[in-house]
Amino acid sequence: MSLFEKINYRIALDLKKQMFMAYETKDPGKIGYGQTIEQAISALKATYEIKKQLA
Repeated sequence: MSLFEKINYRIALDLKKQMFMAYETKDPGKIGYGQTIEQAISALKATYEIKKQLA
């Protein structure tokens, strides 16, 4: 994911894990977890970087 690529995501609170999760609206399988909303968003963005490196 480039610095300027826009992703649409939603934020939810996983009550079992007590963590925030950010998930992409077009592909709900891409999820990032974090103790803060910012950490969850960063984890979601990291899934794009991993996918880019594997390609």
